[in-house]
Amino acid sequence: MTMFRTMGMGLCALAIAACGGKGGDAAGGGGEGEKAAGPSVADVKAEVEKAAADVNAKVPEDLKAALTFEAVAGEKDWHVALQPKGWKSSTIPGLVKPPEGGPSLGFMTKFSTGSNCDGACAAKDAAGWKATADKVEFAQFASNGEKIAKDEALPDGRILVANGDRGRVDIVVARWKDGAERYFSCRATLEDDAAKAADAFEAACLAMKPVW
Repeated sequence: MTMFRTMGMGLCALAIAACGGKGGDAAGGGGEGEKAAGPSVADVKAEVEKAAADVNAKVPEDLKAALTFEAVAGEKDWHVALQPKGWKSSTIPGLVKPPEGGPSLGFMTKFSTGSNCDGACAAKDAAGWKATADKVEFAQFASNGEKIAKDEALPDGRILVANGDRGRVDIVVARWKDGAERYFSCRATLEDDAAKAADAFEAACLAMKPVW
């Protein structure tokens, strides 16, 4: 009986060793080749919130009572953006408009953030997403008659600011990542008093961060 008991204890020890020894290792935690977890939505939101004070500081004094930006998680928690607080959602996901009854912020004024695949949402390299965003987000400005005030490359995207008729301002920021399955964009169309806060909207779009 003593011999069988000793053999049984030996087999148990071998089984534990084969599974990685400790309980946490047995589950694969920290194992070689495991993909590192990306940031959480809460982490990204906290980072975006740090930019809110600087963005709100760019709002003109006469609009501060009516225009404040706050960090909001976007579609399916895939990104976080600084969005005008209290603006009304529309039927288009991610698009908001000024509430009625406030300052004259313009009938066509709107702000939106979201993602796009322009077809199948499959992984592309950075050059592929750049080409897609250039076509979908920026190409129209080459022929729509607006004056380009800014068109610059970002480390992970592009920003364009254009001036249209009657003081209209359009702002577009796109961000992409090598190997991602979609790119992200922030767009603002500003008229009337809202156009006076163009610097704040530009900073808000630049503060948008995908959760990747």
